[in-house]
Order: sequence, then C-alpha cells, then structure tokens
Amino acid sequence: MLSIPSSYVKNEVGVINNLTSGTKFSNLQLQPNDFLYIAVNVGGTFTKPEVKLNLMKIKSSLKQNVKNAVSDEVAKKKEEAKARATDEANKIKDEAQKKAEEAKAKLQAEIDQKKKEAEERLRKEAEEQKKKLKDEAKNKLKGLFDK
Repeated sequence: MLSIPSSYVKNEVGVINNLTSGTKFSNLQLQPNDFLYIAVNVGGTFTKPEVKLNLMKIKSSLKQNVKNAVSDEVAKKKEEAKARATDEANKIKDEAQKKAEEAKAKLQAEIDQKKKEAEERLRKEAEEQKKKLKDEAKNKLKGLFDK
C-alpha cells in the first residue's frame, strides 16, 4: 500500500469531494491532512521498475469505506428514530398524565359540590325538624297551661 497525503493531489481530492458532497456519503470528504492509500504492485528490474495499480485491493478498500459510511449513516438514522420515538412516547405519557390530573381535579370538585349540597340539605332538614319539635312542644305546653 502506498500512502499519499491528500494535499499532494489537490485537484483529484476536489473532484472526489464534489462528487460526494450533498449525498449520503458526504462523510467521505477528504481533508488536506488525510492520507490516500493506493495499492500498487512494484515489479520489473532496478533499472526499469514497473509500477502497476492493484485494482482489486483498491476496489475492496473502496468497498469497505462505502460499507463503513453506510453503516455509520444507518446507525445515525437509528439513533435519530429512537430519539424521536422516545420524545413522542414521553409527550404522550405527559399528555395522559395531564388528562388524568384534570379528570381527578374535576371529580374532586364534583365530590366537594355533592358533599356541600348534602350538608346543606341535612342542615335544612335538621332546622325543619327542630322547628317542628319546638312547635309540637309549644302546643303541648299550651294545652297544659290552658286547663
């Protein structure tokens, strides 16, 4: 593998970055301090060297980089979906709790109202009973003193 700083091949890096920008593979952007790894086979003689690209290794390396980029994107989308689902679940839970508290408050108000009405009715009945007993006692006492 031949390691070349990407700053040595600026034009080619610009072309690659333009191809990947705005796509799902935008995280494959090459930075000036990144290195390009190129698979080469060196053969021939000392006086007449032959340098050939090993396209199979380049292909597998590129394939692995794309797989990694796709895996990263999938993981990122999973996390976003999980966060959205959690937020939605919390929102629904909070809404349900708020409705339950409102229903509880409404029922408590109804109970208090019924209690107040029952107390008022009992008080009135007691007053009426008291008045009735008082009148009966008066009538009986009148009957005793009139004789």
